[in-house]
Amino acid sequence: MSISDTDGKTLVKTARLVVTEYLKTGRKVPVAEDVKSRFSYNSGVFVTLNSEENLRGCIGFPTPDRKLYQSLVDAAIASATSDPRFPPVKYEELSEISKDDKGRKRWPYCKMGIWFGAFTSPSSYRVWME
Repeated sequence: MSISDTDGKTLVKTARLVVTEYLKTGRKVPVAEDVKSRFSYNSGVFVTLNSEENLRGCIGFPTPDRKLYQSLVDAAIASATSDPRFPPVKYEELSEISKDDKGRKRWPYCKMGIWFGAFTSPSSYRVWME
């Protein structure tokens, strides 16, 4: 199984939407039906948030135990709220996390690695950033 760059960008956009809504309302936003159908297979996933060049949160599930879209939602929220190395990201903080290294406004850098199989298979790892 492989994921195209277009699909990778869709996953990043979905993670953005999930985190923004969760931080704003405390609720998980339902995943769009087309995202569910396209990513309804088991896969590991990591979601990493960076503020400029600094890590702000990273949580993931390295083994393919759940549907990708389900793991994506949980990893995205946990990355923003449950990484024990950092205080939880606050909704108001998104504007600070949203600046790139030149000070331009952006949503948090969201690096997403997708594993197709077990964590021990690094050749199947891909990263998308936007």
